[in-house]
Amino acid sequence: MGAILGVLLSATLPWATSASALDQDQVLVLVGERPITMTDLETAIGSSTFSVQFPAMDPNDQAALRGDILKRLVAGQLLLLEAERRGLDNDPAYLTQMSAYKRGILYRAYMDKLRADIRIPEAKLAELAETLKDQPEALEPAQNAYISAQYRVLRALALENLKTRYHLVMHDDRLKIGAASDTVLAQADNLNLRLSDILGEDALKTSDDEHVLRDRLFNAVELELVVRAAEAEALDVSAILAAFRAERLPALLLEHMDSEWVTDDILQAYFKNHPGIGYVPEVRHVAQIVVATADEAEALHKRILAGESLYVLAGEHSIDPIGRQNKGDMGWVKEGSGMAEIETAIKDLKDGELSPVIKTAHGYHLVAIYGRSKSQQRPFEVIKDRLHQQIFQENLIMFVNQLSTQFTVDWKLPMAQNNDK
Repeated sequence: MGAILGVLLSATLPWATSASALDQDQVLVLVGERPITMTDLETAIGSSTFSVQFPAMDPNDQAALRGDILKRLVAGQLLLLEAERRGLDNDPAYLTQMSAYKRGILYRAYMDKLRADIRIPEAKLAELAETLKDQPEALEPAQNAYISAQYRVLRALALENLKTRYHLVMHDDRLKIGAASDTVLAQADNLNLRLSDILGEDALKTSDDEHVLRDRLFNAVELELVVRAAEAEALDVSAILAAFRAERLPALLLEHMDSEWVTDDILQAYFKNHPGIGYVPEVRHVAQIVVATADEAEALHKRILAGESLYVLAGEHSIDPIGRQNKGDMGWVKEGSGMAEIETAIKDLKDGELSPVIKTAHGYHLVAIYGRSKSQQRPFEVIKDRLHQQIFQENLIMFVNQLSTQFTVDWKLPMAQNNDK
C-alpha cells in the first residue's frame, strides 16, 4: 500500500526556478502548517528510482521530475494530516506496529553504536599495511574484516554484561511438548517472558517446533535486553520514528479507504459498466507492399494471386523503406493500431488471403495476414486485481484533490506566483 503514496496528481507542476538557485532550507510548499523544503525534495529524489540517472537527465526532464516528486510529497502530507484528524495515530494496530518498529530500531542503534566505537590500533593498521603493501586494493577489505571480527567479540561480551546487569534467569528447559502458553521461559528485572510471547496462544506441539522456538526465545531475550540498554543510554531514534510515522499513517488511512472504495459489489458493477477493460485485442502477423500508384498496386495484386510471393515482390517494389528492407514483413501487429483505412479493409480478412488495393495518405497498399492470436474477453476473476487497482486509483486521485481543499496548500515556489495554483 505504501507505493500508492507515489500517485501523481492530475496536473503537471512546472518548475521554473533552477534547484541550485534555491537554498536547501527554502520552503517550497506549506501543507497546513508543515513545510516541505528543498532538502526534503532532494532527499526524495535521492531515494527514488531515478536517483542514478537524474544528474545526466535533460534540464527540462529534471524540472518535470522535481515537480512530480514535489507533488507526491504534498499528497503524502495531505494524507498524513487526514490520518491524524481521524485519530489513526491512536489506532491499536498502529500503536502495536510502532512499538515493534521502535524496539527494532533501538536494537539496531545499540549494535551500530557498538560497531562504530571499534577502533583499529595503530600497530594493527601498520601490520595490515605492511602485509598488504603489494595489494593496496585489499587493505580496506582487510580492515573491515578486522572490525567485523572485533564486533562479534564485543557483541558477545556486551550481551553477557546485559544478562548480568538485568539479572537474567533462563528457563528454556520448560520448552517441552504440551507446555502451557503462560509458561515462564525467561525472567529478568521487571520481565517475565512467557511461551505466549513468542508463540501466541497455541501450545507447543512437535519437536520441530521446540527447536525453532528455542532460537526464537533466545532472540526475544536478546532483543529485550538490548532495547533496555538502548533506552538507558537514551539513544535518539526520534527522526527514524518520525519518518516511519509519516509513512505508516497515510498507508493505514488508505487501507481504511480501500475497504470503503472497493467492495465486491463495486468491482462487479465496474466490470459490467466497463466491458472493454477485460478485452484483449487480436494480434496479427501482417505483411504488406506499399507502392505509389493504383496501377502498380493492381498489377502486383494480380501477380500475387497468380502465385508470386508477396515477400519477394515487397523487397523489390515497396516504397516503404522499412517494409522493403524486411521484404514486407511487418511482424505482429495489434488490432486497432494501424491506419483506419487498413484496419477497415483487413477486418474480415482470412489467414493467407490478400486484401484489395487500399489507398492511404502513404500510397497504395496490399496487405495479407499470415497468422493471428485471436482476441479474447478475460473473465472477472482473472482481472479482479486489475479492476481493484483501477478503482482505487480513481478514488485516490479524487480523495487527494478533496484533501487539498480541506487543508491549506500554500505554494512558495517563485513560479507559483505567476501560475494558477
